[in-house]
Amino acid sequence: GQPITSTANLGKFKTAVLAGSVKVAFVGHSHLEGQNQNWHGANLSRIIESQLRRAFPDVNFVFANLSLGGRYASQFASGTYVGAANDSTPSTSFFRGAASSNNVPEVWITPDLSINGSTVGKSWVQHVKDFNPDLIFFLHDLNETSYITFVTAMDTIMADFQTAANWGGTAPSVVLGTSGTGLQTRDFLLKVHRGIRAIAARYEVPYF
Repeated sequence: GQPITSTANLGKFKTAVLAGSVKVAFVGHSHLEGQNQNWHGANLSRIIESQLRRAFPDVNFVFANLSLGGRYASQFASGTYVGAANDSTPSTSFFRGAASSNNVPEVWITPDLSINGSTVGKSWVQHVKDFNPDLIFFLHDLNETSYITFVTAMDTIMADFQTAANWGGTAPSVVLGTSGTGLQTRDFLLKVHRGIRAIAARYEVPYF
């Protein structure tokens, strides 16, 4: 199917563009994080950054890539998937280093160092909320193994994304993503993508 063109959800992004300053968060798996890319400029998040800067040359963009390769949407949705002192238990916690230790400085680092690696004990979703983005690009599909678990998590996530009180009074604009290739069988990935399109339609958000 073609990407949904509804802009009903893009109010906060539009307001920020008109104000001249936009905060953008990337939340997803390795295709957004880009840790496994030999050339990080070809990472999907960097391509989106470039396109936004080209489309809005007079806007100051601040990007925060808060993606975690190999993780599930349900871990983000749980609110209990937290930062740890190391990445030894990825099923229950995560770790991303500060600027001095990070091989990919664009990941989990902001230019002003308001985000400088993950924080021990802070949930994945809370890291995103503390950044308070105007726009979130959200991409989870490749690592999923249970369709029911995935769509249940996505409903939890989208309800949270659209609850203004959870985001300091103004809900962020959201764009959902789908990956071009997958680690799962093609039939299962296509089913997940159909689920993402249905969720995008239900919550009136664009997707790519």
